[in-house]
Amino acid sequence: MTSAHEEALREFLSEAREGVGALATAFGAARTSPPGEADLVRLQRAAHTVQGAAGFFALGRVERLARAIEEALAARRAAGGPLDDEAIDALRAGTEALAAVLDGVATTGREAPVAVDEALAGLEVARGRATSPAGGRPA
Repeated sequence: MTSAHEEALREFLSEAREGVGALATAFGAARTSPPGEADLVRLQRAAHTVQGAAGFFALGRVERLARAIEEALAARRAAGGPLDDEAIDALRAGTEALAAVLDGVATTGREAPVAVDEALAGLEVARGRATSPAGGRPA
């Protein structure tokens, strides 16, 4: 018999993978088909939903990555204009890391031991901070 927690986790994983799939599709096509304001809002909400539910399951890496994606999208929306190549690359890398960590949860019940620091640093840069993947020092 399955516990309520296991069932809730399976539901979370299904919804999270759907949200991550939408992020991956959008960021994969962003150079040729830039997302508009409504798309950015939808993507930001998808990241927020994953981030919030991850906290319930104590999935710290998932929560941090989803929050960083959400914040990068919010900052880019506030700045206006299309996503630049640096932001697209960072959002894609963050989404790929998020998917890999979620795959670990689905397979083993634990977050995959995926290195997420570089993806998080890239998302900080995309958010507009003067942080770089090379140790957090300004470039």
